[in-house]
Amino acid sequence: MNVGDYVEPGKIYTEDLTTWPKNGFALTGLYESFKAQRKLKEAGDVKKQLDAAWKYADSDLKYSRMDETKRKNLTLKVDANSPNEVIYLASSVCMAKVR
Repeated sequence: MNVGDYVEPGKIYTEDLTTWPKNGFALTGLYESFKAQRKLKEAGDVKKQLDAAWKYADSDLKYSRMDETKRKNLTLKVDANSPNEVIYLASSVCMAKVR
């Protein structure tokens, strides 16, 4: 989305939501993707889902993008004792690089 592509990230956020239906980061990203594409009805529908999913959170979501200037320093260690959420995150990052 940082380079002006709003369709492909929308597909990735939608795919993520099939596994994690109430993922606030994916809902935020999909909402921003639809807004950027001027798909206002779809954006409104996703915003309702986001508001419902995030209504008890103790912090606001601002965006779900990684800062490209800091990405090169991002290290994620995964081993046999890692929780499933960390393994999923690592595989998502790796798959994004492959695509």
